[in-house]
Amino acid sequence: MIKENFNATFRGRTSSSCSGVVIRDCQGLVFGACTRRHQYVSSPFTTETLAFLTMAIFACDLDLSRDDYSKIRALIHEGRRRLLRDFSEVTVRHCFWEQNLVAHLLAALGFRWEEDQFWMEEVPFQVELAVVAKA
Repeated sequence: MIKENFNATFRGRTSSSCSGVVIRDCQGLVFGACTRRHQYVSSPFTTETLAFLTMAIFACDLDLSRDDYSKIRALIHEGRRRLLRDFSEVTVRHCFWEQNLVAHLLAALGFRWEEDQFWMEEVPFQVELAVVAKA
């Protein structure tokens, strides 16, 4: 069992966004984390969708083999359908950013780097305290 948290930041003036993803095991230990920058992003809605897709792709790349009522529910449903081809069960639940602090911090930090960032079994030192607090 794994838990994947994702969040995103949006910059309307530059039409860009950054997604932050953290994946933990059932004991709360970090399995992997990433940030991904996106260009030509038209809205906060698109930003959230890109964050979800970033999480799904990252989980699939790591070879990690339930309902949502948000505005992007149709896209999440489609993403879940595609994920179920590779995973036995997928549950997507909305939570407020305070409950998703590590992914939120990763998304904000991602604008500091020119390229996408990936970590295995760790996170950048800037979010380590948040990881320990949520473990």
